[in-house]
Amino acid sequence: MDGVFVDGNRDKWSSGVTSLCDKDAKAAWSDGLNATMWQLRAECDKAGNARGCTIISNYATDAALQMSDGGMIERFGCAVNNIAQLAELTSEGFLVQVHAQSATSAASLQQCVACFLVGANEGAYFGAGNGWEG
Repeated sequence: MDGVFVDGNRDKWSSGVTSLCDKDAKAAWSDGLNATMWQLRAECDKAGNARGCTIISNYATDAALQMSDGGMIERFGCAVNNIAQLAELTSEGFLVQVHAQSATSAASLQQCVACFLVGANEGAYFGAGNGWEG
């Protein structure tokens, strides 16, 4: 394996699967998820030199970026905060996969691509389409 995409937030995790759990169970679930991510990071690093394989988190939170090589900007749109986050992360050497879910027409696709190009540096990747399959 030379890389993996991990779907889920690593910072203040919440999920519908824990909605019926009490606070302690939610915390234990989150702790276990984070421990699993750190174990994955350690095993990837053993696979080669430092950062022997690539780990991408679906949310580029501070906590996730400590254990991964980058993240995805979900629901990327032509917003100043999206462009700034893309520019900051890629300028710091992180890989970033932009998911422009709102790019569902030619006009919205053009707008999202233009905004992506404003913030993109080396290591930036663009994807578009309606829904998670996009």
